[in-house]
Amino acid sequence: MKKIKNPNFDKPGTIIGDATELSVAVLKSTEPIKITGKFIGDIESSSSVVIGGTGYVKGNISSEFAYICGIVEGNLDIMQTIQIAHSGNIQGSIVCGNLISDEGAILNGTCTMRAPKPSSNEYLD
Repeated sequence: MKKIKNPNFDKPGTIIGDATELSVAVLKSTEPIKITGKFIGDIESSSSVVIGGTGYVKGNISSEFAYICGIVEGNLDIMQTIQIAHSGNIQGSIVCGNLISDEGAILNGTCTMRAPKPSSNEYLD
């Protein structure tokens, strides 16, 4: 049986705080990332990405999990689950495995769901 991976939002390895403005081409990390400041550039994480309520990202995000409470202007490619909080605002398209959207969340773009991968014991027709 395949083990289900859970998001890790508790202990980010990279934090871009409220008083920080960072502009780079690409931020890559294997650890969770939390942004509560301003970030311009693309983000690639093999873990999770949290955009806090005061966070602003202008760029594309690629990660396993994402929790959006702030503003993202760009496209998101989330392998598993993305949650958009009531204060979250996404101006771009999403490709994800699962979508959780709180009442009041804003998504101005499209959302495409990934087809679930069949387990090794399922038979194809």
